[in-house]
This record gives sequence, structure tokens and C-alpha cells, in this order.
Amino acid sequence: MRQATIYFDGTCPLCVREMTALRLADSDDKIRFVDVTQHCPDHINYREAMYELHVETPDGELLKAVDANVFIWRFIRRKPWLVLLKLPILKQLTLMAYRVFAKHRQRISLTLLGRDKCEQCRWD
Repeated sequence: MRQATIYFDGTCPLCVREMTALRLADSDDKIRFVDVTQHCPDHINYREAMYELHVETPDGELLKAVDANVFIWRFIRRKPWLVLLKLPILKQLTLMAYRVFAKHRQRISLTLLGRDKCEQCRWD
């Protein structure tokens, strides 16, 4: 079976929470999870990966941000409604919202989870 690889910030509590949800939803082990703070492969730009989610498809295509999120949830056949985020007007709005979230995710984590960063977040 070919896997998709997801590259994420393992020090971000909200990011780890999303990865935990993905891992639990991935009953067929179709996703390989890579915390870029622990290991960032040469073909992934560390700064970009720390700013926005990256997914490498089984075919080797690299997707980022909203495209990465939509792909990975569809890949494991969950949240089919996310495909709506690829509609032109929604895609632009979602991408703007994603970039605001990405830029302020530590403050959002602090507000929602009571911590803005962790040395290495625990997979729940």
C-alpha cells in the first residue's frame, strides 16, 4: 500500500491535535506522519513546513496549506465535504483564513488549549 506523508510542526498543540485526529481516523495506515521539528527531509523546506502543513502524495506531489488538508482527509475517505473548499471563491477565503491561523496558531493554541507551545507534544 502506498502512503501519503504529512509534515507538521510537532511543537504546536493545535497541529498535534489535528494529527492525532488524522491518525485515529486513518484505520488503514495510509498516512506517514513526520514531525519536521524532529526530522525534516532535504526535499522539504523547514521554514515553509513550520508555517503551513505539507503533504506528499503517494505519487510524489507536494501539496501545502488548504490543498494539503483537503487531500489528506479525502485520501483516508473522511470529511468529504472538505472538497467544497476547492471551489474558487471558497478556496481563496479558506486560504486567507488558513494563513491567519498559521501565523497566529501559538496564540490560538494558548487561548483554546492553555498552552502555546510544547517541547514535544504528546500524541493523545
